[in-house]
Order: sequence, then structure tokens, then C-alpha cells
Amino acid sequence: MQPLSVSESTIRRIADKDQCHRRVARRKPFLNEAAKKKRLQWAKEHIHWTESDWNKVIWTDECTCERGELKHRRYVWRRPGEEDDDDKIVSTFKSGRFSVSVWAAIDSHNKLHLKILELPGPKRVNGKIVDKGGFTARRYIDQVLDPIAKTIWTRKKYKDGDAIWMEDNSPVHASSEVKRWRQIYPMPLLEHPPYSPDLNPIEYIWNYIKHELEKEVRLPVSKDELAQRIMYHWNNLPNTELGKFTCTMTARVQAVIDAHGGHTRF
Repeated sequence: MQPLSVSESTIRRIADKDQCHRRVARRKPFLNEAAKKKRLQWAKEHIHWTESDWNKVIWTDECTCERGELKHRRYVWRRPGEEDDDDKIVSTFKSGRFSVSVWAAIDSHNKLHLKILELPGPKRVNGKIVDKGGFTARRYIDQVLDPIAKTIWTRKKYKDGDAIWMEDNSPVHASSEVKRWRQIYPMPLLEHPPYSPDLNPIEYIWNYIKHELEKEVRLPVSKDELAQRIMYHWNNLPNTELGKFTCTMTARVQAVIDAHGGHTRF
């Protein structure tokens, strides 16, 4: 039997007819079977939560914004001869990459707080690193839980009659030091399944801020300037936008069940 010779254009035409198109693959956390099982169990436990229940939640998360290569193409309006104008190019850097880490909290209708985290970077003694300078349990307590979390939770509980604190299960949040803090300041905690950014609507905030940063023509030249721009975009996001995503929790939970704990469209 002679092998069938089919041109590339024919393959594309057949694929197009079947609505199969070449697309950029979406980036999602890897889910093993154990993670899927935990996601499914969590979804089944919360499928009967009402909008009123979800309105009690204070959603929190950390994020890192980095100055560096853009993830998307940037388009500019320009005339012939303006190709090399400062405001018509995308700056690139051989070195000097830096990042800013932030923590934020929202509820169903409000941006509650954005904190620029103070991370000193590696500390060396006799040439050896004794402190990596990253986000640790002690820094979480000193910069977030003590000065911010207690106030946010107390205000929401006083205003709405109840408040539930949500954070993911990162090693910092699950550390013994943070657990001891919770024994002194017991805030009801919404457990969160692993590798599940689709079950935290605050992810929209990070996507929005990073997208706005990518749209800027001139890249920040220092960590302080990057931090200022992050805060600027946070302040410019209307509270009315939050409801578009926090009100989808019932649909998100159902989507996890439908996917048997797998990935969802959120």
C-alpha cells in the first residue's frame, strides 16, 4: 500500500473544518492524582455554599512582579522614521533584573489592602548564606498578620457579622510559627486545596496588574519605581470590577467537580 501524501495546506483545511486550530498552550499548575483528589474533595465540601457564604471570605495571596522580558507582544503607533524613538521601542536589559513581592487582600466588593513586602535578600556570614532573605513565616507575621490581618479581619467581622480568612497552603502559611500565632489570634480559616489558583479570585488582580505593567512603554529602572507602579495600578482598579470574579465561586467549584478535580477554564 502506497503511503498517502497530504499537503500541509490540506491538513490545515481539514483541521479548520473540525474547529481545531493552532493556539498557544495555557499555563496551568501541574496536577498529580493526589492534588486532583484534594481539589475534588474541597469542591464537594463547598458546592452548597451560597453567595452569602462566599461574601464572608477575605481572599489573600502573594505575588512577585519582575522587570524583564515581556510575555506578550507590544504594539505602538508610529510614523516612518520613528522606529527608534524612545517612546516607540521596548527597552531590554542585559542585566539588572529585579522583582518586587507584594501581598494583597480583597473581599467580594472591596480591595482591602496591598502590602509591598520588605525582603532584604541573601545575607552572608563568612561567605556562607545564613538567610536567603525571602518570604518567611517570621516576615509574614511581622509584615502582614500582626499589622494588617488582625485589623482587616476585625473590621469585616464587625461590619458583616462574620469573616473567614483564606490563604493557600504554602510552607510559610502552614509553618508551626504561623500556627502558634493563630492560637493567639484565632481567625476562622478557609482551607485551600493545593495548586488551585483557579479557586482564588484574587488571581485576577495579579493578572490585571501584570498586564498593565506590560503595557507601559518605559520599564521601571529601580525596585522603588516598580513598587510605585504596582501600587498605582492597584489603586486604579475599581472595586466594581471585583464582583465580576468573586461572584463566580459557585461556578468555579462546580467546574472542579465536572473536571473530577482537574483543570478548569478559570
